[in-house]
Amino acid sequence: MSRAQKGGGAAARVLRLPPPPNKPRWGHKIKRATGAFRVARLVKKMREADEGKSSPEERERARRALYQVLSSMRGVPMKMGQLFASNEEDDPLRELLDNIDPLPLEEIIPVLDHEWGRPFGEILSVLEPAQFAASLGQVHPGNIRALNGNETERVAVKVQYPGVRENVRAEMFLLGMVPKAGPIARYGFDLQGYKKTLSENMERELDYLTEAVQQERFRAECTVEGLSIARVYPEYCTRNVLVQEWLEGESISVARTYPLSVRLRIGQTILRTLFKSIFETGLVHGDPHAGNYRFTPEGEVLLYDFGCVIEVDKPRAQALLGLVLRMREGESFRPLDYWKAMGFSEEKLLSIEEALAVIGETLLEPFLSPGVFAPENWKLSERFEEALGPLRWWFRAAGPADLLLLLRAFQGAIAFLGELDVKLPWWAVLKATLSVETFELAAAFEPEPVASGVYQIKSARHLRVELARGEAPLSFCFPASEARHLSQLVAPELLAPSEQELLRKAEEKVETTGLCPGLLAWGRSKDGPYRIWLE
Repeated sequence: MSRAQKGGGAAARVLRLPPPPNKPRWGHKIKRATGAFRVARLVKKMREADEGKSSPEERERARRALYQVLSSMRGVPMKMGQLFASNEEDDPLRELLDNIDPLPLEEIIPVLDHEWGRPFGEILSVLEPAQFAASLGQVHPGNIRALNGNETERVAVKVQYPGVRENVRAEMFLLGMVPKAGPIARYGFDLQGYKKTLSENMERELDYLTEAVQQERFRAECTVEGLSIARVYPEYCTRNVLVQEWLEGESISVARTYPLSVRLRIGQTILRTLFKSIFETGLVHGDPHAGNYRFTPEGEVLLYDFGCVIEVDKPRAQALLGLVLRMREGESFRPLDYWKAMGFSEEKLLSIEEALAVIGETLLEPFLSPGVFAPENWKLSERFEEALGPLRWWFRAAGPADLLLLLRAFQGAIAFLGELDVKLPWWAVLKATLSVETFELAAAFEPEPVASGVYQIKSARHLRVELARGEAPLSFCFPASEARHLSQLVAPELLAPSEQELLRKAEEKVETTGLCPGLLAWGRSKDGPYRIWLE
């Protein structure tokens, strides 16, 4: 029996952790930044090897190096690994993250003593070694003592790594110094907004008292049949320790072997939880990687880790559901008004308004499909590339910074359905989940109309023309100022009459809108898509 299982000892009672410093040291900042950049580089090398762009030997070297970085640094580098990893159990990065060695009990017990202000053995009769390591902390099984001293309930004790707060703040500080470059600069991404969103999210994840409140609120408000969320013991929670009831479940790799009827039940619960969260509760679990979900043979879904919870206000939720309803009913309306109500930049969307209908049809296809939706046929990236080309960055830059976290929730649900090999009718599940009142409010929602006109954000630098020609498309790049003479730039013999007319219309639009970045013409001919834009 370990020292932890005996209830602690003298060393556990006298060891105390000093409070973390408020400001990370410069040397520490540089070290942490180097580790974060190494994670990104090594992940890229592993992906290239999987795509056949490098040798198996190079991949194995990158894998070993990545394991060392993730094992030693945890914090933001390990969080980055979770972001890069898919939910598939055979994903090499997922495998690395699942096999990071937890810290030994000897390093964790002093944290518990310090946080509780007394020997941990006075609260826990048993504390077992952690079964896995997460990015900011690790979870230990244990038994909590009742007032009479008898063991009463199995609990999970989540303990934050010593010093991880200083590490995270060092990495987030350096993230704030990253300059704009590439598409971020070219398409006007709100980099400061993204940095602020990520920084605030990490601060919340570092505060287990905040997580305890979010978990109890989610548990009380997001009531979905088949969903279980652990009860928190608030009297034993601190900024660095969270105690909750132990819920036993199996991983996604086991759940995929369940009978189809059970997998369908699990899939429905995952979707219903997402829909209930967004459209009624206003609280969305924002960290849907495989380690935060467990399943039972009866079809129950166990949801863990509420450090990253996204709040969605009612107007944004009603705008999204209202957009789905308008598109399903085929009503005549202006999509831009709804995108703006969801937090998108009207200035940026005005310049690509012609493409918003097809963007909506593509993004919302799971809700618009008449029956069962098959994610493998969605081909979202390919269709976005076909519709907008490089201007897809313009649409992404128009979105609010916190949309990144909400998209992760959708992507997580789709990934789990793929792992379970189940296909569901999203619209039918949505109707079965939400109340009549929720649908009525969305149907009655009237977004504030966007004024017609063009916003001069900044002058474009380049004019780009792409015309489909089967396997030999035409692509041109000119100085932006040449857009006023667009119809004269391409030799007439290269163009069909309809394409010559296309250039003339784009030229006329420039006379009206000026040289602000945006889409001048978009469409599809018998040969494929065509695009003309300023950037």
